[in-house]
Amino acid sequence: MNDLRERLEKVLADHQRESGLHMIGGRERLIQRLLQELAAARLGPQENGPVEQNGACC
Repeated sequence: MNDLRERLEKVLADHQRESGLHMIGGRERLIQRLLQELAAARLGPQENGPVEQNGACC
């Protein structure tokens, strides 16, 4: 999953650089949500909603 995370971070950084846009905070949260969505897509539907790594809900 670390490889996927690194690839997502690179895509996000490239997009920010190319578009000239900069996110104000939330980058880590966005990456976590993307990883969760991708994992859920592989595993199928989950009963519980998204939960961040520290256990807090979005």
